[in-house]
Amino acid sequence: MAAARYTYALPENWAEITPLQLRHYVADGGFSNRMIERLLDLSPVVAACLAPADWWWLRRELDYLRDPTGISTQLLPELKVDGIGTLYGYNADFTDVSWVEWCYADTYAARGRWDVVTATLYRPQRTDYNGETDRRVPFSKYGTENRLAAIARLDDLTLQTIRLLYLALRHRLTDHYPHLFPPRDTDTKAAPSASAPTDWLTIIRNAMGDHFHEEAKYMALPVPSVLFQLERRIKENQHSAK
Repeated sequence: MAAARYTYALPENWAEITPLQLRHYVADGGFSNRMIERLLDLSPVVAACLAPADWWWLRRELDYLRDPTGISTQLLPELKVDGIGTLYGYNADFTDVSWVEWCYADTYAARGRWDVVTATLYRPQRTDYNGETDRRVPFSKYGTENRLAAIARLDDLTLQTIRLLYLALRHRLTDHYPHLFPPRDTDTKAAPSASAPTDWLTIIRNAMGDHFHEEAKYMALPVPSVLFQLERRIKENQHSAK
């Protein structure tokens, strides 16, 4: 009697991980045999039949999952929320996130308020969306507050998945802008820091110096543009102080 054959799709990198698989990853606490079973949708019978060599091979092929800082793709591009409908997420490189939006979201992320972060970064589609602009309605703290009641009904696993993704994508900024991100902010697995959140407004005001009147312009710029200019100003100020 011929042995039964079982076919499964093996994601080769983080970019191939689906939203459901990401939830499994978070639910199972990261890299484990149980996570691999759920990731590949293996039945208990099939999993029990795998030889040690099979598990060794699977763990080797999926070894990249040990490090969530390797995430560079928006793996949760939209959310279905009862009472609101579909909410759309931000770009993985934060190019569609304004500085004022970042300040709001990142402050609440440091406080562990992932409901507020979600309500800030995940927003309904704008009525005039044409495929060439940000899909989401413009950010406002009032819109965020209006969405909070519905967001609060999301299960904890969804919020923890959003947390992992946000911190992983945020981590990618730390190498580019070391003067702006202290080392304690780079651990995607650790619980949110209990210390005070980064005071981005103070940082930008100190960096601008005599150009403080440009603050309103900066607040509307995308995150990478502001971080680049802040990093450059800080390095220039440090060089001038020598």
